[in-house]
Parts: sequence; C-alpha cells; structure tokens
Amino acid sequence: MAGNGVRIINIEGVSPTEAPWGALRILFDREKGIVRDAGLHIHITEVKPGVRHEPHIHDHDEIIFVLEGKAIEHSPSGPIEVGPGQVIYVPAGVEHGTGNAGDGILKLIVIFPTETMPKDKRQ
Repeated sequence: MAGNGVRIINIEGVSPTEAPWGALRILFDREKGIVRDAGLHIHITEVKPGVRHEPHIHDHDEIIFVLEGKAIEHSPSGPIEVGPGQVIYVPAGVEHGTGNAGDGILKLIVIFPTETMPKDKRQ
C-alpha cells in the first residue's frame, strides 16, 4: 500500500473464492473487496476448461479483459471467440455468458460499476 490514497495490491496475495466453475479473486468491491471505497467492482476470474456462465443479464455495463486462454462469449447474435489481449464490452440489459473454449484455465479481469444503471437507461 502506498501513501496519499494510492493503493498497491498484490493479486497473488488475495485469497481466491472457489466456485464450481473455477475461482475468483475480488479486488475492489464495497462488501467483499480488498478496496471497499472505489466506485468499481473488479475481480479476476479463472474459469476451468469446458465451463461457462449461463446466459444472464446485468443492470450495469460490464467489461471483461481476456488475459489467458480462449473464451467464447455468448451474445444475442451468436457465439464469439475471444482471446488474450481482447476486451469484451457488454452493455447493461444485454444477455451474455462467458465460457472457456480452451484446454487450459481461462483468466479474465471483470470490471463493472458498483452503482447499477437505471432500467430506463438500458440498451
């Protein structure tokens, strides 16, 4: 941790929360994060091979950075392959689901605002 409000977080020092699909390390979150006073929720997700999140909808925009592995993003227009160095942007109100289409771990950084978007602003 640095001074003047700047914080440095060692990601490997954040204990993972295990889930049937893999694990996540919550970095920023008002209730569960290492940093609880930021306006963003940020976590690192590791998804096991052959597993995906079922299609779902959020009340907020979501940004997903693919760090490692091969992702398949399920969107209203069909599945899209996504790889390292690419970013998935999902507007509020759009059904989506991210899955691991590779043989190894899929590693993602997921970011969304802590405040949800009003229903009349969704796309």
